[in-house]
This record gives sequence, structure tokens and C-alpha cells, in this order.
Amino acid sequence: MFKAQILLRLLKLRRELRRRERWDRERLESYQSRTLDRLRAFVYPRSPFYREFHKGRYQASLQELPILTKSMMMENFDDLVTDRSIRLKEIGDHLARIPEKERHRGRYWASFTSGSAGSPGVYLFNDKEWAVVLASAIRSYEWAGVRVRPLRRARAAAIVSSNPSEMSSQVTATFHFWWFPTLRLFPDDALPGNVERLNAWQPEILQGFSEAIELLAEEQLAGRLRISPRIIATGGEVLPTSQRENIEAAWKVRPFDRYACTETGVVASECAEHRGLHLYEDLSIVEVVDQQNRPTLSGDLGSRVLVTALTRYTQPLIRYELSDMVRVSADSCPCGRPFRLIEELQGRIEPTR
Repeated sequence: MFKAQILLRLLKLRRELRRRERWDRERLESYQSRTLDRLRAFVYPRSPFYREFHKGRYQASLQELPILTKSMMMENFDDLVTDRSIRLKEIGDHLARIPEKERHRGRYWASFTSGSAGSPGVYLFNDKEWAVVLASAIRSYEWAGVRVRPLRRARAAAIVSSNPSEMSSQVTATFHFWWFPTLRLFPDDALPGNVERLNAWQPEILQGFSEAIELLAEEQLAGRLRISPRIIATGGEVLPTSQRENIEAAWKVRPFDRYACTETGVVASECAEHRGLHLYEDLSIVEVVDQQNRPTLSGDLGSRVLVTALTRYTQPLIRYELSDMVRVSADSCPCGRPFRLIEELQGRIEPTR
């Protein structure tokens, strides 16, 4: 029953996401404005933290609101969430023992990230919010050329975190329908064993961390790995040009890169044009800013990203800081989608404040 509910919600949401991809820029920005207003109207009566954090600015524009850091979010977790019964300590206990598919209190998906500099973060999603995370993954597959349909089976292999409380592990565990069977591999497993399992599985879709995919590319070029994936999707790490070229040399397939984070799921991904990564601007408002938190011009490299997750009502993230360095292109994509393009993405350095 639970799987059926997820599937029905996913199919409905994916149809809606496809419609938004045909909008023009004006309609997209109008949608962002209305959705942000609804989010703030929901949050202020329910979150003591945001009532104080945005005090005197309830009617202010987004750009006038203060910036939320991970450390600030974690220090104020119990007051930030909109379900007043949620306690961070209980979630920590849950994450220490969970099976991947077990929800906290039977209601909330909980994900943990240690951060690249060891700064921990805990993120909570209700079923509707988790469906958005899954739908963002489906969008990235479809843009890469995979039409995800219940009546067409697509065999996949995914290299994911071995920690069951991390999002990559949880998403693939949830997203294991009969029509999308997924062989899960872990980066810390012995490489020869992973090669053997992949040779037996013969995936149509290969996805995972870019460094792990490059290692498999080397095995393919050496003749030990013998698979013919039609789609290769990378994410979780920056994809340098050298890795992209090695992967393409191994399989004669251009990899599709994705920009994803535990906070929101997939933030941006490439389409078939490979002109850059389209920001998923119907799901999040993404601001690229400089060291003084001023908006950068198109073509300039920003110092950080501020993300406002338009679908996160349980644990609102409004102007949440990601320390990724991003350059947004001034060009549009021939595919016609209204979303801006990231033309350069550099790795994350966790802020200390």
C-alpha cells in the first residue's frame, strides 16, 4: 500500500513538473512569488525561530531577509521546524538505528549529512516533501533520456553511500519499484566485487559519485568490466572535464551531471543539449551571491548559493546558505526550458560560522 501511494503521488507530481518545463520565464517567476508567499504564511504562525528571525520583515522581499546557515539551523532545530512535537534528540536516536525505509514516527523521512568539513546536518521530510525529492530525481533521469514509466522496465545500478541515514542511500532504497529495479553498490566495497555484480546485472542506467564512476570507467577500458549503459548520471561531487572525458571514452556515452544536496534533493541537472545544468527553479529559488551577499551578474562566479526550498514546509529553509561556488550562464538553452543554466560549479567548503 505504501509503495502504491508513493507511486501515485510521483506520477501526479511528475506530470505537473513536465507542464512547468513548458512555461516561459515570466510565468515561472510569478509562480515562485506566489509559492514563496504561501510558504511564509504557513511558517510564521508555526515556527518560533522564523517569527523571531524574520521579525519586522514579514512583508519584506526575499532579498531583504537574513541568511540561514547550517549551524544556525541545527542550534535552533526544535524551534525552526513547524511541527511543534518534533525534537532533534529523538531524530538523532532514530537515525542511529533506522532501516532505510523506516520513517521517524511513521511520518517523516530523516536524512543526515556530516558535511565536507564535519559540520553535521539533519533534514526532515514528510511524505509529500519526500515525493518531491524523488520526483526531482525522476526529472534528471528523463532529461537524460530515460522515460520513467510503470509499464517499461529500466534496469539501473547506483553507487550510493553505505550509511543508511544519508539521502543517496534512502532515495535508491525508496525508489526500488519493479519497473525501476536498482542494483546498489557502495564506494567502500571491493572494486572487483562491484565489477562482478555489474557484469551480471548489465544495467541500462549507471549513476553515482563521479569519482566512483571514473574508477568503473577504468575497469571498462581495461576489459574487466563489460557493461553497456545507455545513460550515465553523475552527482554528489564536482565532475571535472578529465573525469567526463574518461567516462565518455569508456562507454562512448556523454555523462549527465547533476547538482544535488541533502537539503533539497536535485538542485540542477543537464538536459540532452549538455549546455550546463538547469536549475530546478520551480522547486527552489536559487540566489548566487558574492562575499558581501550581493547578487552576482550572469557570467560571474559567485562565492556561495542561497537556496529557498519552496516545497519544504516541515523544516523550512529560507535563504539557506550552501557554500558552493557557482557561475550562472547568461545564455539560454536550445531546449526551451525556462530555467537558468549553471555553466560552472566548484566544490563546497563548509562555512565555519
